[in-house]
Amino acid sequence: RLRRRARDAVRDAQRVARRLHEVLAAALAMSPTQDERVLTTLLAERTRDALDAERVVVRLVEPALRASADRTGARVDDEPNRGRMNGDGTDGYETDGDETDGGAWWRASLGGLGEPVAGEIAVYRDAPATPEDREVLNLLARLASSALAASALHASVRASETRWRTVVQSAPIGIVETDLEGEVTWWNRAAGALFAWPAPPRDVALPPALRDALAPLWGPVREGASPPGRDLGAVELADGVRNLMVAARRMDLGAAPPRILTLLDDVTDHRRLRRELRHAQTMETRGQVASTIAHDFNNLLTLITGYAEVLEGQLASSDSVSLVRAIQVTAARAAVLTAQLQSIGRTRDGGPIVVDPRAALGANADVLERVLGPGVALTWSWAPSIGRVRVDPDQLEQVLLNLATNARDAMPDGGRLTIVVDEVDLDDDVTSTRGAHGPRHRVSPGRYVRVRVADSGVGMDEETRRRCFEPLFTTKDPLRGTGMGLSSARRTIEESGGSIRVDSRPGAGTTVEFVLPALDEALDEAPPSSPIAPAPRGRAAAVLLVEDDETLRRLVAAVLRRHGHQVLDAPGVEEALALVAGRDEPFDLLVSDVVLGNRRGDELARTLRAAHPTLAILLTSGSADATVLGDLAAPAAFLAKPFKPSQVIDEVVALLTAPATPDPSATGRRYA
Repeated sequence: RLRRRARDAVRDAQRVARRLHEVLAAALAMSPTQDERVLTTLLAERTRDALDAERVVVRLVEPALRASADRTGARVDDEPNRGRMNGDGTDGYETDGDETDGGAWWRASLGGLGEPVAGEIAVYRDAPATPEDREVLNLLARLASSALAASALHASVRASETRWRTVVQSAPIGIVETDLEGEVTWWNRAAGALFAWPAPPRDVALPPALRDALAPLWGPVREGASPPGRDLGAVELADGVRNLMVAARRMDLGAAPPRILTLLDDVTDHRRLRRELRHAQTMETRGQVASTIAHDFNNLLTLITGYAEVLEGQLASSDSVSLVRAIQVTAARAAVLTAQLQSIGRTRDGGPIVVDPRAALGANADVLERVLGPGVALTWSWAPSIGRVRVDPDQLEQVLLNLATNARDAMPDGGRLTIVVDEVDLDDDVTSTRGAHGPRHRVSPGRYVRVRVADSGVGMDEETRRRCFEPLFTTKDPLRGTGMGLSSARRTIEESGGSIRVDSRPGAGTTVEFVLPALDEALDEAPPSSPIAPAPRGRAAAVLLVEDDETLRRLVAAVLRRHGHQVLDAPGVEEALALVAGRDEPFDLLVSDVVLGNRRGDELARTLRAAHPTLAILLTSGSADATVLGDLAAPAAFLAKPFKPSQVIDEVVALLTAPATPDPSATGRRYA
């Protein structure tokens, strides 16, 4: 009996040792870096081996419910030992201690005793469970609970580390970690891009100029202070001067040496955009002032030309007539200047028309001379015979103005600008080859009007010449250039079927050449106005004249009355509406300025037209254009200031003799 008891004790000890070995192996195998599925699968395998079990089921509570789960209310989302469950899809085990098929189930919770319940483990074996078996199962359950908690903590730490690393690396400002002496130990991507550093860890150093600028900030930081951020202004870096805003804090890392964390915000582009915005706002204000002055000046020019024309009809002396005509010519030149002043920076709803390049380009001759200044000699060269072109004349004038401005900036000490306009036949050889310093024109063979703008300036290197047509590319100061001049010029020329190229070398000047298809079509121009006639023309009409300039209003009213029309005049919209309300018969014609203080003449025209559909309308303006007519049906027309009295009469006669158009989609005549 003693020997049997000894053998049984040895076998029990061996069994306990084996189970303890299985428990120890499970403890060693359960790493916190493993996910829950791997841990629960490993737990099921070790439990089956340690307890000689037939079936083992491990069930987990949903992670979101673990803090409130208990042993009886566990909800399961993971069953890693699914292959050992019953075939009918049930849990595969009964309640604790119940007998099934001659065996018994018993189970243990994963967690509990003050800790959140993570799940449970259930074991089925033919032999009933001994207290020793239950202790081993509880021990395995506690090991699994600790491993699951460590795994969840490790996953949370790993996710937090990934999130913060992503935040730091994706930050738009540079972050540099240094020791207390300023030696770089780590940096993020933005700092690497700012200083052209590779990814850490590498041996890098802050630029000396930046370290000197940071020294006053780092001093208090080393002592544990938290000074406010500073504006370092312009700092010389490897790729040029940059404007930096910086802040710094000390980091105490426990056993590791303390560090200084420096944040660097590159505000160079931001400040450049702010300067350009202020410059644009200033230019907009100046443009509005110039437009207002030009509008008032157009009224004065209208008076000058009007009285000169009236005086011309009353004078008999040829000498006096020539003096009056000289006044008219001078006023016409002033009108051209005001129109050009108003066209700068204005966006019009125009379009390509057939124009004479002589007239379209030569119209800006006076403006170009003023833009170039006295230090640049301007020379024009015109071929005897030049075809016509189809282009937006306003955009073509802007192209020439942009090229002249670039040439002036390339000649700071003065020089010579030559503009040559001629006609050329381009064949396949010419259009497909390259010039000495740039590509030839990529256009179809044929006749073209060619414009060459050559300066004697500093010229461009190959890289600048290659990029000169890129939008926003400029070599000028931000307040002097936007990088859009040549880009918009190329777009205008190419949209008109032409091509533009640049030849340039450093020290040899720059030649910009563009070509446009030559046409033999008729010009898209309005017929010239007729000279003034002494006698009334057309039928007499009741005219409502609305003009806020009193002197100009008297002149136009006198001209209309001289031609037999009945005229009632008003200085503004309210007065005009009062005249209409106090009159029994409707007016035949409305002659109104567009800008009338804080009201508009085109709004007045639409109001009166709604009540009297046959009312003829003539709008005048020194700042607007024919687009103010909008959807006004005929008879309606626009007359730009300054105008001659004869032009007013021509328009009045045309409107009074034109049939009314009830269709609101029909529009009146327009004059640019």
